[in-house]
Amino acid sequence: MSELNITKRELEILLLAADGMTDKQISSKLGVSMSTISTHWVRMRSKLDAMSRGQVIAKAMSSMYKDAEKELRKSNELYKIIVDTLSDLAVFMLAHDRTLLSWNPGVEFNLGYTQEEFVGKSADMIFNPEDRKIHAAQQEQATAEEHGRASDERWHQRKDGSLFWSLGVMIPLRDDTNKTICYCKILRDNTRHKIMEEALKQVGFDLSSLQTDGMMRSKA
Repeated sequence: MSELNITKRELEILLLAADGMTDKQISSKLGVSMSTISTHWVRMRSKLDAMSRGQVIAKAMSSMYKDAEKELRKSNELYKIIVDTLSDLAVFMLAHDRTLLSWNPGVEFNLGYTQEEFVGKSADMIFNPEDRKIHAAQQEQATAEEHGRASDERWHQRKDGSLFWSLGVMIPLRDDTNKTICYCKILRDNTRHKIMEEALKQVGFDLSSLQTDGMMRSKA
């Protein structure tokens, strides 16, 4: 609202009026006199070149909506640039029912799905049959909701049915009231590291016992 030179107090009055409150109710809500409210309306009519209280509200709401649209477009464009750049990371959004809402090139790189094959489907399809039986997808979502994030280290399934070891995270995306809008999942193929780790365990090495100088210590 800076372009229209609306003050914080005037914005409060506008929002309360738009919510259906009368000037008397606004006066009581904000703890100011009726004459002060009237003075603010006079100033806002002048600033917005409006003839009435209703026109002030309509013009102000229209301006705020347009500003919000601009900011949303900027955010979406920035998000798209960042996500498309991360070609080795699968980054995607999913709804509360785990319907897939978005796609980036990393999804095809890691999972083998094109955008048309991915968006609109259930995210459960990337879990292997064993994990689907124990409802791992639901458990991961519940953990993310409760703790603000859920680690994603498991065997996932590609489009062709092959498995890969995933390293990633799921986080809930929330609005200003802390209500979850959707979830974001980020993962990458970490199979090579997993295979190496398992091979080292077979010959008696434990990766958790690596020294800070990079030397490995064998299990005694």
